Amino acid sequence: MNNDAYHNDSLSHKGRLFRVSLYFDDIAGPPWFECDGHGPVREIRTRSDKRPGERIMYSHRGGMWAYDWQEAMRIAKRDAWGCAKTGAEIEATVRADYESIRGWIRDDWHWCGVSVQLLDNDDEPLGGEFDYTLWGVESSGDYWLDVARDLADDILHDRAKAWRSHLHEARQVRYWASRDIVTTVQTGELKNGNRQTYIV
Repeated sequence: MNNDAYHNDSLSHKGRLFRVSLYFDDIAGPPWFECDGHGPVREIRTRSDKRPGERIMYSHRGGMWAYDWQEAMRIAKRDAWGCAKTGAEIEATVRADYESIRGWIRDDWHWCGVSVQLLDNDDEPLGGEFDYTLWGVESSGDYWLDVARDLADDILHDRAKAWRSHLHEARQVRYWASRDIVTTVQTGELKNGNRQTYIV
């Protein structure tokens, strides 16, 4: 995993300032292996290796990637990709998948890790660099920004939870301290001449 951020940005969220860092995720594999909702893709050597229903997505340095459009249409209809129902909707969804995968193959986008840190009043980060990080995020568009906001929410939630826990503990300490009673033993003489011991 590459631990050098290739992009740093600031994020103002719910009245607090955060640092957002993006890292290359070199562990995540091809999209069609990493998650569902993709058509079948395979690497071939020549165009003659292409099967019926397949389309050549990309060719580079003697390698080619073929996308099984026909099978993708069948899967998209079966699984209702993007809630597509009509033939035109299904075809549009498959085309979007085709373009997305081709973009990954051509390095138009990549998988990345999104890390978020809360900043103090001096703009110094609080907590570790990777305490709140999500890997396997698509770098295309601004989806990483939605992920950053979710991580910022997690930070604020955890800090509020920790604060409430510390407050509860402090109240418990004060409560039990107030219950501590200093006792002394006194002995007095009763009217009948007997002596009685009192705990005060």
